[in-house]
Amino acid sequence: MERLGLDLAEYNGPDRRVLPVPATFVIDRDGMIRAAFAEVDYRQRMEPAAIIAALDQIGD
Repeated sequence: MERLGLDLAEYNGPDRRVLPVPATFVIDRDGMIRAAFAEVDYRQRMEPAAIIAALDQIGD
């Protein structure tokens, strides 16, 4: 962390060393979650093609 210039204690507060978990949600107009992706490895994200496919399934 220090090598990268990250100071999690400063950002999160004392005694709290956590990173947020990025997530992607596709939510329809009724507020229903139609697709979700969360991964503790922040380098892994939902594939754009999967997001587009979920949106296509919702339609208008």
